[in-house]
Amino acid sequence: MRLFAALNILVPLIIGLAVYFAVQKSTYLERVFAAMFAVDFKPLVWSGWTYTFTVCWLCDVLWSYSLVFSLWVSLYSRKNAVLLSVVLALFAGVAFELLQLFGQVGGTFDVFDIIMELTAAILAAVVIKRRKLI
Repeated sequence: MRLFAALNILVPLIIGLAVYFAVQKSTYLERVFAAMFAVDFKPLVWSGWTYTFTVCWLCDVLWSYSLVFSLWVSLYSRKNAVLLSVVLALFAGVAFELLQLFGQVGGTFDVFDIIMELTAAILAAVVIKRRKLI
């Protein structure tokens, strides 16, 4: 279980980091790394819905998926750990979107972000449940 959980936590986070460096423009993380390593990141740009999905929602999906697994590991011994993990991840996603709406953190409020985060959380729950059956 440890390897299964670790991979489902770390791989989405690493992919999300790569996405930030590859396609996002002027992010806080990019500025920190540019200052630390004196490099200039040039974002990839292409046309179509895949670019829009990648820029707008892919990192939210990856973050939510990873968060569900992280919470599941923390709550594993509790009854209904998977459901509780999904609910807490969704709560965190909604809270973060509301913080964006009210200007407390950077970013743009988007209801579709919440929908994508919920979808990813449910996908993570399905993966967890299916893994338990194997």
